Amino acid sequence: MPTVTVRLNNEENKLFNEYAEIHDMPLSTILKETLKEKMEDDYDMALIKEYEQNDNTSEVTYTHDEVKDILGF
Repeated sequence: MPTVTVRLNNEENKLFNEYAEIHDMPLSTILKETLKEKMEDDYDMALIKEYEQNDNTSEVTYTHDEVKDILGF
């Protein structure tokens, strides 16, 4: 299994390890999960930007209140 070294200053080391301890998880797991979440967020934002750049004039959108009225709530 490959190993990656991450250099932390003393403040980062303390902060990250305290966070990992609070969540009862190894720091490596916290770092991996956080990076995966960031990658997912970046991908989602890219999809949103692509959607917004396309011509979406044929699509109809509704507010929450309009949907409630349509559904009879």
